[in-house]
Amino acid sequence: MLWSVTRAAVWLAALVFLRLAPALADEFNFFSTPVLQADKARIYIYREASSFGARMRPPVMLNKEQVGYSVPGAVIFRDVLPGRWHVELGGDTPSSVDLDLTAGQTAYVRMRPDPSLFQHRIQLSVAKQKDAVAAMNELKLNTGGR
Repeated sequence: MLWSVTRAAVWLAALVFLRLAPALADEFNFFSTPVLQADKARIYIYREASSFGARMRPPVMLNKEQVGYSVPGAVIFRDVLPGRWHVELGGDTPSSVDLDLTAGQTAYVRMRPDPSLFQHRIQLSVAKQKDAVAAMNELKLNTGGR
């Protein structure tokens, strides 16, 4: 009996580790992101960890090209050419923001579940740098998965 309980505990620990290992491997860190090239701009799109709205994971689009999904506790970043950029969430109730970027500029877009009882959607908004950096230090890098 003791042997089977120990064996079950080992299997459970292994399953938990295997489930968490990918998230631990992709922790986001500003110091590990590449240096922004002088002729490019950078867009960070992030969603803080929260159980509210966790099942809502619409696709994230950058000028109509899918760059990932809106995943709680994750951040996506892209280096782009200067100009006008349209960030949009797909799905049943889309949300979007437009950014006009110059070379060397960094923009931050926050994804947040709408707390309204009648609308189940993720809202996009442009965030201030200090608020975004503080929030993103606790997130993981989203490499495109759900």
